[in-house]
Amino acid sequence: MYTEKNNEKFRNALKTVNWKEILTETDDANKMYEVFIDKVSRIFRENYPEVKKSRRGTKDKNWITKGIKVSSTKKNKLYKKWIKTRNDADGKI
Repeated sequence: MYTEKNNEKFRNALKTVNWKEILTETDDANKMYEVFIDKVSRIFRENYPEVKKSRRGTKDKNWITKGIKVSSTKKNKLYKKWIKTRNDADGKI
């Protein structure tokens, strides 16, 4: 979750790292890059933990109105009924 609180914690964690000490351990640019990416990634995972969203929360978009939800539920019920019987009359309102 990218909340202002998590953003602030992330920025503060990056500020507290002694980059000069970490990046001067070696002269190899590839090794320094690996150390840098590893450190930033670790700080990122600590400050932005994975959060499982509910199914409902991931389905609802701003443009989906209550009327659309009602219509979609009705359509799904009619379809399920039609699947069982294969009668054309069951798929109509």
